[in-house]
Amino acid sequence: MLLIKKIFFYILKILRLNNFKFKTEYGKVFLDFNNEGISQVLFYKKKRESDKVELIREILNAGDGVIDCGSNIGVYPIFESNLVGKNGYVMCIEPDPRNIDVLRKNFKLMESKKDLLEKALGKINSEIEISLYKKTNITRFSKIENKFKAENNLDKLRYHKTKVIDFGELLNSIKFDHSKIKLLRMDVEGAEIDILESISNNINKVPNLAVLFETHPDFYTEEQLSEILEPFFKKGYKFKKLISSGSFEEKFFKLFKLKETKIHFSDGFRRFQFDNVPKDLGIELINYKKPKLIRYVLLSKW
Repeated sequence: MLLIKKIFFYILKILRLNNFKFKTEYGKVFLDFNNEGISQVLFYKKKRESDKVELIREILNAGDGVIDCGSNIGVYPIFESNLVGKNGYVMCIEPDPRNIDVLRKNFKLMESKKDLLEKALGKINSEIEISLYKKTNITRFSKIENKFKAENNLDKLRYHKTKVIDFGELLNSIKFDHSKIKLLRMDVEGAEIDILESISNNINKVPNLAVLFETHPDFYTEEQLSEILEPFFKKGYKFKKLISSGSFEEKFFKLFKLKETKIHFSDGFRRFQFDNVPKDLGIELINYKKPKLIRYVLLSKW
């Protein structure tokens, strides 16, 4: 069956047919057969990052608002829109021009209130170069350097200039009730450090916001992350949930004196969930680099 799916996928890829919707755990979505990225996995398995999907499902209810940063082709916005419903709201943010055509198609499927911003979210309003790689789900700010691991530049295709908007200006553009914005989800390949700083400068404007982000510890230090997160902790935020990477081995339970609260089976890995992790321990875990120990972080006051 998998072989048949692979053959069918490559036929669609060769023919560049992007006009079919496919059933996935996110909902019915359009996939991208023109570029390498997440579409191939979704075509084969109909699901991806089921642990993150479960976290989002626990957070969102009908009528809530979401800011989705790094929307890619729009599968998370589709899922979030289905959760918040017609009275809810989803802001989609995506700077990679290769993702935009399919994202616009999926955007039209969303029944919630919605906006689409073809820019990047960052620390200050500016224009910046982003690095476009073969896979459209690993686009990143060109200024972000990996100080801890050599980069494979063979996968880098080109640079692209994009506008950057800070979190304060983003909020000014959103007409939906800010107190109902319950989640900001981001997977931005290391730029989370800039976005977290921008959010912290405007945190009082979104009193009920939780932040769910994927970690990329090779792009920042423990000291940087600690400094950026301190305003959140002063406002009552905590590491509500940490989800481990697939590299988390048994020895780390003993090393960090940890006990999982839940085990997820996602993307072929066994991932552990840790709830209400103390601040200093959480920062240490997030910044552990060899191997990367934490994949997702949920910052929340509740």
